[in-house]
Amino acid sequence: MMGMKIKKFKRSSAFFMAAALCLGSTSGVYAMDESELSRIIEEAKNTDTSRYTPESCESLQAALEGAENLLSREDVTEEELGAGGMMLQAILKNGLVAQADKSSLEAVLSEAAAYTDGTQDGYEVLDQVRAQAQAVLEDGNATQAETDGAASTVAQAEENLGGGIDKTVLSDLITQAEAVDTSGSDDASVQQLKSAIASAKQVAANPSATQSLVDKHIQLLRASAEALYQKTDSNTVYDGVYQIGGLLHHATANQVSMGNSALVKPFQLIKKGNDIHLRIECTSLTTKLGKQDFTGYLAGMWYFPGFTSEDTLPYAAAEEGQAVDTGEAQNAAETEAEDPEEAQSAATEAAEESSQAQTEDAAEDELFMDGEEASGDSDGAATGEEASAAQEEKQSLDENEVPAAEAATAKAVGVESYYDIYDSYNDPKKGTDATVKGKKYPHYITIPVELNQSIVWTRIYVPVMEAINAGGGKQYAKLYLDWNDLKQISGTETDKAALKKQVTNAQNVQKSLKQDSQGYAGEQLTMLADAIVAAQAVYKNMNIDQTVVDNEVKALTMAVNAVTKVKVDSDKSELKKAIETADSYLNETDVEYETSTREALQRARDKASQVYDNEEASQTEVNKCVTAIDNAIQGLIIQGTDRREIKKALTKAETYLKDTAHYTAADMDVLRSVYEAAKAVYGNKESSQEETDAQTGILDYVMKNMKKASQTKVDKTGLHEMLLTASNMAGREDTYTVATLKTLNTAITAAKTVYDNSSATQSQVNTQIKKLSRAVSGLKKKSSGSSSNSSNNNGNNSSNNNNNSNNNGSNSSLDVKNLADGVYSVTGSMVKIDKTSASMSNEAINHTIKLTVKKGKYSITMDFKGLTINGQLGYLGTLKYFKTGYKLDKYGSPSGSLGNVTVDSYQKYTNGKLVTDNFGTNYPDVVTFPLIDEAKNDGYVPLQVFVPIMDSITKGTGTQPAFLKLDWSTLKKTDSKDPGFENDDNNGDGSNSGNNSTGNGSLSGNNGSLNTNSNGSLSGSGSKLGSNGSLSGSTSKSGGSSLKSSGSLKSSGTTTKSTSTKKSAGTTALKSGKSIGSKSDSQNTGTTKLTSSGLSDAADQDQETTTSGEAYADAETGTEESSGNMRKVAVPVSVSVLAALAGVFYKIKSRGGSLRKKAGKKK
Repeated sequence: MMGMKIKKFKRSSAFFMAAALCLGSTSGVYAMDESELSRIIEEAKNTDTSRYTPESCESLQAALEGAENLLSREDVTEEELGAGGMMLQAILKNGLVAQADKSSLEAVLSEAAAYTDGTQDGYEVLDQVRAQAQAVLEDGNATQAETDGAASTVAQAEENLGGGIDKTVLSDLITQAEAVDTSGSDDASVQQLKSAIASAKQVAANPSATQSLVDKHIQLLRASAEALYQKTDSNTVYDGVYQIGGLLHHATANQVSMGNSALVKPFQLIKKGNDIHLRIECTSLTTKLGKQDFTGYLAGMWYFPGFTSEDTLPYAAAEEGQAVDTGEAQNAAETEAEDPEEAQSAATEAAEESSQAQTEDAAEDELFMDGEEASGDSDGAATGEEASAAQEEKQSLDENEVPAAEAATAKAVGVESYYDIYDSYNDPKKGTDATVKGKKYPHYITIPVELNQSIVWTRIYVPVMEAINAGGGKQYAKLYLDWNDLKQISGTETDKAALKKQVTNAQNVQKSLKQDSQGYAGEQLTMLADAIVAAQAVYKNMNIDQTVVDNEVKALTMAVNAVTKVKVDSDKSELKKAIETADSYLNETDVEYETSTREALQRARDKASQVYDNEEASQTEVNKCVTAIDNAIQGLIIQGTDRREIKKALTKAETYLKDTAHYTAADMDVLRSVYEAAKAVYGNKESSQEETDAQTGILDYVMKNMKKASQTKVDKTGLHEMLLTASNMAGREDTYTVATLKTLNTAITAAKTVYDNSSATQSQVNTQIKKLSRAVSGLKKKSSGSSSNSSNNNGNNSSNNNNNSNNNGSNSSLDVKNLADGVYSVTGSMVKIDKTSASMSNEAINHTIKLTVKKGKYSITMDFKGLTINGQLGYLGTLKYFKTGYKLDKYGSPSGSLGNVTVDSYQKYTNGKLVTDNFGTNYPDVVTFPLIDEAKNDGYVPLQVFVPIMDSITKGTGTQPAFLKLDWSTLKKTDSKDPGFENDDNNGDGSNSGNNSTGNGSLSGNNGSLNTNSNGSLSGSGSKLGSNGSLSGSTSKSGGSSLKSSGSLKSSGTTTKSTSTKKSAGTTALKSGKSIGSKSDSQNTGTTKLTSSGLSDAADQDQETTTSGEAYADAETGTEESSGNMRKVAVPVSVSVLAALAGVFYKIKSRGGSLRKKAGKKK
């Protein structure tokens, strides 16, 4: 506390050394090398200690010696160095205490020495505080706060000597009021404060002023300062209700829309926080056909969010002519039917035709609904609430024959209330317009808008116009808004009854004072007049909150009191707070005060309690008691050690220690270590202040620098890919044994739990990747009942796994690294970058690989075949190999220089023609390329494959890195006529070339969704990886223009923001009033949902490149960062063939649906 003198015990430098050694011996403490500790030591040595107290400098020196001793030890550990460094750094940052400037204290004591009359009231207190201040003056370790507190206490004791009218509090408040920053405050409230200051100055200078008048002005100054509030801005739209001009204009013609007369002007604009919307009353409109008047109502209205520009139309240009404007409809109808009866008949007939057309259109639209719009089963049927909701939505869209492109953007306006009216069009029984039959017409509608939005694109439907001419009731229109014609009707809801009553009272007092000033000075009369003006301004202001209103009521009341003889009760609210603060010091258990200073506080507290209970106490007496308590608190002298701060630090540390899930283990170990050391010091009442302060500083330093585990970004892309692979493998009950599939599904469940856990650590993620990999590689095929050539490992990579070891030389007498010229065969398989899981290309190769050695140079020859995908063959498009010197990234994906293979032959049909399909031709059949040296050691040949059929599903998924895994244990000498090298092409005669599919486009009967079976982990609710075909190609984007109109108006929230200055307990400082206006903080938050679509950026197929071997996934709509920028996320490419197949089948099915729709449309 300010003004407290602390008696400090001499502490031994051995404490710092012991503390450093204690910290250093604790496992997990901060590690630090010698160079870092040397840097901190050098910083300590270069610190200018002349500006700090001797005791704090001694503490620094002791810690410095301890750190240097650690450096001199040969067996010192990095943990011990870290502990010593932390101790030294903590003292440098928190332990040095600046020497105080005592010039003011010297001047006050010199002036106080002149008071020697011991009979004066308050002399005893003055004599006591002079002695205390002298002790502070002589204490070289006294802080600036202690020095200033002692000077203030002596000065206050001097002022309290004697008796008479006490104006000291008033004089102090005048000074504070003149220093209040009024910039940005309302002009009337500023003038109110200025006039209150002038009136208070007149009272302070008037020797005849009574104590009552002084006290009233004390209250007046405080209330006037608190009544300041922020100036309102004419260009700011505050919360409330406004009138705004506008009209409904034709979409393309230079005329108002037919529906303009159905909208009552001006419109209402309502703002609440960030929400702004129009409120429009709809009324009946009348149009003339010949001599006949037709009256009707607006039946429906839609708006287009995002379309705010004149040049951005919310509909296709080809459809502009569908809407018929009012003038054309009238002229056409008048020409065809001049007779009223004929006109009415024509209108009725047109309405019936319109109704029939809409019914037919509705049936036709059913065929063209997007997959997302259709509900229920595949045949479009829906039941229950879904069917009802779908029907309502379809009706609202069909009313204006909404094109498919705009159905996604048009939204119905909100309807507050309806007319209880039925006419010939909407009558439930006899209505002629099927669109509105049985429906009521809207009375009040609402439309959301943005600040300064000058145009709202709309669609309207008016039955009477539809009756006159079929199609004429439906039109696009532009709703124009005139923000220059904005007039506020109401604002923030407040209760101003008390303010109104007080204004009336003040005006009556002012009227009587004009007739008889009753001895009050001109400053008091001006003060009352300005207070009335300020109150009237608040009363008229619609954009202030209740706090401002209440503050002005109080200020006006104090102004009236200051010019009347009424006795005013003292405001004791601050005195109550001061008494409570005094009690908190007197009841403190973690610090002891010298008896005399504690007794002084107790006396001040007891005196304050008496004044608080005295109903006759003046405001000055109240304020003096508040000041006396404040001075007594500042004069407290601590005896022994102040343990309050270390207790706070320990309590805070205990909260950290309980939060084990959010901080790194290393930091938690450090915190636990320093916590125990600080707790020991706190528990020892003999601990010195230096020990206590040092431990507090160290504890605070460690907590401030702890890092949350979440600050380290956890990469789950690898786990995502493994989940995709594993989940698809889990559905192959016809291939793998029940036991191994059960193991896999258990691993999938555990992995999904970690994947969905936002607090999962990288270690936990990596562990699940390994477990999934083991479970996948551990899958065992069911017994087929027939023999197979297991040595070639055709299609079954598990038998060739051997923990990623290819048994180099284990079962062969040949030395792979020193082979004689000739031809050799070796078993090979294609695996993913995890070197375990089968690659999608594994089923497309002959697993007997040809190895040719010529003049010591090794080359590999591979034979490819078509990969059957649901009855259709897909082929390798391009193969490249990574040259010697390639590297692996953190995911295991190869990177480096790529080389092109030599294509020895291309895929052909049995009739000799080149294979050709929808995706291309010239597919490699037999290729040859050099064997890199690394593969001679580990058996892994890094390759890059490109399969066009996969790339057609989702751009980029066709290009993937993979390894040709060679089992050197199967190496044997042979010749080029080895039957194992024979071409096993399965291309057929080409009669079915170009077909997209021959199957039903489903995956295990699951309609193209990712759900594989009851055990498939990616099915069911709550899966963040998605289901129902979520692994299909990238989603398309749709939406309107994002153009916004510019404007000068600003938006303001309703929350009031206080600018009151924080006061310490017992001060008599003024508080400024609360200002309106607030910041509206918004955040764009969202969840990135992973899909397999978008694996893109295939490598260049025609030239040698340097690549990382990674694919990239473009963020799609809804998975972007809050900035809205598209970003690319590097992911390891390990998508299984089944994951890709799920996308193939889903896309084939979707295309089929599209074809059916187009066929229907042609009909």
